[in-house]
Amino acid sequence: MTLRVIAGSHKGRLLKTPDGQKTRPTTDRVKESVFSMLGPTFEQIACLDLFAGSGSLGIEALSRGVERAAFVDSQSGDILRTNVETLGLSNRSQVLRMPYAKAIAYLKDKKESFDLVFADPPYQAGILEDSLRRLLDADLLAKDATIVAEMHAQTATFLLPGFRVAKEVIYGIVKIVIYKTQSDRLGE
Repeated sequence: MTLRVIAGSHKGRLLKTPDGQKTRPTTDRVKESVFSMLGPTFEQIACLDLFAGSGSLGIEALSRGVERAAFVDSQSGDILRTNVETLGLSNRSQVLRMPYAKAIAYLKDKKESFDLVFADPPYQAGILEDSLRRLLDADLLAKDATIVAEMHAQTATFLLPGFRVAKEVIYGIVKIVIYKTQSDRLGE
């Protein structure tokens, strides 16, 4: 599958994707829709791309003006690192090739804070909810955080303490849920 950067400073650039059928990169159509829902303002924002795969979502955010991004993926770190380096984004990126629980603990130790989180885990039961609850418990989310969660369309949307479901959209077998705090800086 060929993915591209849709907008911003790296518009039109192609991204490498992991081989195999175990991965399902977010399609350009879904990515474009997600960024439309988030709005145009990304300056002074720190982003976490959890279960990053090729890094498509975090790289799109960097291209649109996000200040810095951390990418977490336990398996496709080489492709992710290649994409970040090829686009010249290494100075604004951190690539963590480790399981999400270990990465969250590491980021907590570093006292990181994120305004925007993309979470697109394998569709196995419980991984998404567990990862987001760990983020909350680790206090890694800024006061005005936005979480973009991708899940199977038939997965029940769950609530997160201190967040509201701002938007829920289904694209075929994919459901996108955007969680926001009440005072979020990103657009409605």
